[in-house]
Amino acid sequence: MALDQSHIGRRVVIRSLVRGEKGPTGGPLMTDVVGYLREYGDGVAVVERRDGSLSRVAIADIVAAKPLPAQRRPRGR
Repeated sequence: MALDQSHIGRRVVIRSLVRGEKGPTGGPLMTDVVGYLREYGDGVAVVERRDGSLSRVAIADIVAAKPLPAQRRPRGR
């Protein structure tokens, strides 16, 4: 599923290429980012991670992406 501006504010996972790097099998290296989509446009997706840091991903490098359910709170004991 492709992301677009309608997903801003939703929790997402994005898998993207790491340009210029090879993965363990010799193919392209990929990485994942999980968090809340804060911006999507001008060739960049911006995701806010759990620790509050922002990760910028070039839209051209996105291999797969999808919305996720909201993060569950830990259970109390």
